Amino acid sequence: MIRRPARCRIVNVPWVEGGIPRPMPEDVLAEFVFPSGRPLSPSLRAWLAYDTSLLERHQWFTPDGGFAPRPLDQVVSDEVGDFWGTEFSWLTGHFPESFLLPGGSDSRRILAVTEPDEEGE
Repeated sequence: MIRRPARCRIVNVPWVEGGIPRPMPEDVLAEFVFPSGRPLSPSLRAWLAYDTSLLERHQWFTPDGGFAPRPLDQVVSDEVGDFWGTEFSWLTGHFPESFLLPGGSDSRRILAVTEPDEEGE
């Protein structure tokens, strides 16, 4: 059983509510890479080992279970409109594999797949 400190409150966050953690099977995760062939970062691998359902709700996967990345300008267009998407189109060649991260309100966070750093992130 995991205990949390008495002073720690659990806050309901709309983008997390309604989810039941569903881990990616170990054998699938062991072979999972991005469509470009780049490896998963250690933190993303840990996240998927714990839960895939939150990322599924944010359209990270294809119907057959593979990753469904979008170019950066498409992610921006889908989230805040075509006007802003065109402002990011010049970066698309640098970030063709992008994923919307859960959360945010007046801002959005994006995972853009690039070459890993020395820690694999």
